Amino acid sequence: MLKSLYSKILAWLLLNMLLIALAGGGFVFYVLFSSSHGLVPASLFSSNVENVFRVLSTELQYRPTRQWSSIVRAYDKPGLQFHLVSLDDPWLYFAGDFVPLSILETAQQIPRTPFTLCPDPSKVFKDNETYQTETGLAPTPPAIFARLGSPTSYWYGRTLFVPDASHEAHYLLLAVESDDFTGQGLFFNFQLILTVAAGIFGLSCIWWVPFLWHLARPLLSMANYAERIAAEGNPGDAPALPVDPSRQDEIGRLSRALSTMTRRLNQQMAGQRQFIRHIAHELNTSLGHCDLGLAVLEKKSEGEYRERVRRIMRELDNLTQLTDDVLEFLRAQSSPQPASCEEVLLPPLLADLRRSFPAEADIRMSIPDDLVVWGDKSCIRRAVSNALRNAVTYAGSRGPIRVETEFRPADGAVLLRVVDSGDGVPEAELPSLVEPFFRGAEAQLKHPGGSGLGLAIIKNSLEQCGGSVVCANEHPGFSVSMIFPCNQRGT
Repeated sequence: MLKSLYSKILAWLLLNMLLIALAGGGFVFYVLFSSSHGLVPASLFSSNVENVFRVLSTELQYRPTRQWSSIVRAYDKPGLQFHLVSLDDPWLYFAGDFVPLSILETAQQIPRTPFTLCPDPSKVFKDNETYQTETGLAPTPPAIFARLGSPTSYWYGRTLFVPDASHEAHYLLLAVESDDFTGQGLFFNFQLILTVAAGIFGLSCIWWVPFLWHLARPLLSMANYAERIAAEGNPGDAPALPVDPSRQDEIGRLSRALSTMTRRLNQQMAGQRQFIRHIAHELNTSLGHCDLGLAVLEKKSEGEYRERVRRIMRELDNLTQLTDDVLEFLRAQSSPQPASCEEVLLPPLLADLRRSFPAEADIRMSIPDDLVVWGDKSCIRRAVSNALRNAVTYAGSRGPIRVETEFRPADGAVLLRVVDSGDGVPEAELPSLVEPFFRGAEAQLKHPGGSGLGLAIIKNSLEQCGGSVVCANEHPGFSVSMIFPCNQRGT
């Protein structure tokens, strides 16, 4: 199936040319082979047959009629036979065998219009006499063409007036019979026709192909640009769209509009990120002061008031965690490819992360001591930390949390899986888990206060390292599979 605009337009052009060729060929076929009549324009045929008929008619003029048969017979050759018959007396054949009655009847339909050819050569300069010679081969259409018999024979004929030696004009039918459609090259010169058709086709391609490429190339650039933005989600990370300022057509307008749109969108996104970063920072500062004040208030409170203070502190902790998640998400989105990518030894990093979680969290790690991946250390740490925190939050009390690794020789990648023993998530929600701020209905009910950014942070962090994330239900349990390249080629 044709996908690109260039291929579709080119295919449409070729199809159009083919339809024109078929229509032209069908018209010619109808004219030449229609059973309704045998009269066709002589211009459809090669000039070869016209020249031969004109020369032969000239040779017949002012010759005794008894010589006409030998003159006509001299033009016969294998596959071609010439016939000469009187239309005034259809039973009078000067040359050739029998001419089919249908051809004779068709010839009788042609109007007998006299015309001037050359006078008798023997009398041109005699006594300044003037001779009216309305004789010879008609220079205008129509001609006769027919396909007859079995085996098939093809006939071409023209009517003519020819004066004999006694200056008596005869209305004749001169016809040639061939066993070949082309008349041995006499009727049709297909080599010339094909050469002309190939030339027209080649010139059309030379004319249209650059035009189509001129039309499709900027559209292809814009499509690639838009697809890259859609895939990365950040127009600021994509290279600038090349815009031809001299192009004033619709494509030029579209490219300038797309470039302007992405620039403004990037400015808005950058402004939003800066705004959110500023707000989160201010919130963290204020929340820190509130937390300190609530801690002092808790020590001085008793009974019901202390419990209320503790509830406020828990909500404050949730708010603090939310702001931390937002900041972390923005950091994960800041760049598609950090400059600090390097080989990272995983065991020490994972051991350090394990110590940051409470001792009651049953995290069991089974990884080789020499496991190395390629990426930014902070991005890897951010991704694994969020995967562990997600497992502890949603299924920490249901059993152990396993951290497993697997090397994939097919693509040279390392698979790190964090598997919990929880209830998993509905299958319909799996594709949406890595979207920012998405939380399933069950998660909101059982674990209120979450930000819905944990898996989105993992996705963005891994993409910066050239990796990816896959979420799946384990029945029982839920797994987050993080795929890291194990060398620089994987990025």
